[in-house]
Amino acid sequence: MAKDYGDNLGWFLHDVSCADADQIDSNTIDIYGETESGADTSCEVDLRELCGAAHARIKELELDLGLMTIARDQQRELRKSCEQALEQRDSGWNQ
Repeated sequence: MAKDYGDNLGWFLHDVSCADADQIDSNTIDIYGETESGADTSCEVDLRELCGAAHARIKELELDLGLMTIARDQQRELRKSCEQALEQRDSGWNQ
C-alpha cells in the first residue's frame, strides 16, 4: 500500500520537480517548510514512495472522474426523458 502524503502530495511533487540534481540524495530528497506557528521544519521523502502515492492518488481521481461522468450522463438522459414526457403531456392538453 502506498504511503499517503495527504494534502502535501502536490507540494512535495512540485518541490521535487524544482529540485537541482544535487539536492536528490540517492532515492530521497529533503523537503523544507514551515509549521502553522511559523517554525522551520523539514522531512526526508523517499522518491519511490512519493511516486507510489502520486500514482495511487491519480488512479483514485481517475475513478472518481469516471463515476462522475457516468452520473452526469445518466442525469442528462433522465432530464431528456422528463422533457420529452412533459412535451407529450403538454401536446395532449392542446388537442
